[in-house]
Amino acid sequence: MKQTVMPIPNNLYAKNYGFHEMKYFMPENDDRVDPNFNFITEEHTKDRNPLIDDVYAHEIYEKPNYDGVLISKINIDQTQTRKQQILDAGGLHEFLRLPHNIPLYGDCGAFSYIQKDEPPYKTEEILEYYDKMGFDIGVSIDHLIIGDITKDKKKRQYRFDLTLKNAQDFLIKHKEGNYNFKPSGIAQGWDVESYREAVSQLIEMGYKHISLGGLAYAKSEEILAVLIAIAPLLPEYMEVHLFGAARLDSLQLYHQLGITSFDSTSYLKKAWGGASGGNYFTIDKKKYAAVRVPQADIKKNARIKELVHRGIGTLAEFKQLEEESLSRLRDFSKGIIDANSTIEAVIKYDSYFETLKSYKKQYKLEKDSRDQWIADNLHIQKSELGKIETQIQKQLKKMSKKLNLSQLEEYLAGDVSLHMFIKQNEVYITEEFEESLFNTVKEIDRLEIEIIQKENLTLLSSTLKGYFAQKYETIFINNKLKDHYRLVLEDQPWKKCSCRICQNVGVEVIIFRGNNRNRRRGFHNTYVFYNQFKEIMNQSKERSK
Repeated sequence: MKQTVMPIPNNLYAKNYGFHEMKYFMPENDDRVDPNFNFITEEHTKDRNPLIDDVYAHEIYEKPNYDGVLISKINIDQTQTRKQQILDAGGLHEFLRLPHNIPLYGDCGAFSYIQKDEPPYKTEEILEYYDKMGFDIGVSIDHLIIGDITKDKKKRQYRFDLTLKNAQDFLIKHKEGNYNFKPSGIAQGWDVESYREAVSQLIEMGYKHISLGGLAYAKSEEILAVLIAIAPLLPEYMEVHLFGAARLDSLQLYHQLGITSFDSTSYLKKAWGGASGGNYFTIDKKKYAAVRVPQADIKKNARIKELVHRGIGTLAEFKQLEEESLSRLRDFSKGIIDANSTIEAVIKYDSYFETLKSYKKQYKLEKDSRDQWIADNLHIQKSELGKIETQIQKQLKKMSKKLNLSQLEEYLAGDVSLHMFIKQNEVYITEEFEESLFNTVKEIDRLEIEIIQKENLTLLSSTLKGYFAQKYETIFINNKLKDHYRLVLEDQPWKKCSCRICQNVGVEVIIFRGNNRNRRRGFHNTYVFYNQFKEIMNQSKERSK
């Protein structure tokens, strides 16, 4: 595998380079699947208890596709029940059914309290938490310095000082308490100089493990600038973790500059991301879109519910399209039918969702124009207009219990504009509305007609059905997913992958649909990433001999 990184001279390597193998930590967010899920009938294991019966990625593969697991406190504290279940199991290793040679890395989840003036935790509390949960590495309490906070000199300096003060307190009390886990002092900053200063102070405090926070959304060149600045400070014994930055083509460089571990969920989450960014990755660095076949279930799919409710099709019709898509994908994988007929079936179904998406995008633009015009002419904010219209809708729903209002559901759904609804129900509205609210309604009515005519806002005076009649065929013909699907079906990458998931579930892994397919694909992506990462590290070792 060709590794494209910016080379740096040996004299810039951190002193700790070569003394620690680089490790990948996988953030844990209840990422489990039903091992016996029936993909044909869409049925879960009978009498399944997800907590006990579902499996993690490290239980599917022969060995974990990560060197450690990172868990933020916010994920443990979701419910008191979950916290107690972990303690009852004997700690996190037992709860996650994770081998004890795979280290657990804990942090305080600073993103969850970024808007607060102070972190919601005390050092003693965090030390006890790490110890009771069975963490192998625990990070001191930090406060993020990102976004607009970096522009506020007073606030950023306060958070910088507080983070270092907490780190000092953490290390002192860790020694006093004789805790078994490894303490990690965290550095937060807003530029190269502040990160360098933070790392320098943490080293002086006596830390042997440092975490770099606040860089997950930084540009690659910004991360490199920070690493180049701190590399000369790092002694041979130092371990340095980089939070949230798994840039595959830069990992070798990060290692040379002193990073000994990192974490990321990006390859897992890309499994259910946008098609253009790739949902399925291969060891030779190719990426493919997963084939979208949404569930035709009004309880599980809000878009299907809306399409049925607004008369675009019946649930039975959508179920037929869904079943046809799935059946053809499976037949194609078996070699029974060709790619063209498979793509046609899938795109026919998908284009209903693409047409709805197109409508909503255009409708929102027109509605925003309408709302702004009315608000400006009423000399109020758009938010205030929203409150007024909510009040109007509440009154209409109340009236509908005793009066037969024409097209109320269509009005509430957006298929009938306010002025058209009023025209059909003016007698009732005149009789039932209080004078002040009636006058407001009439003024909104007048202004709505005015802006629709002025800017030709056609969707506000037409229906979703009408939009489908005009646009569906064009969207079907020009559906951008066709090219993505043709590529993945022609290459059939799942047949070339040796990982357990692809071997066990076959074409199901490439279908974008529900947790049991999407998360399995995420596990596959993590497997691919981990093997690519290990290959890069092995190549680096060979070159350094």
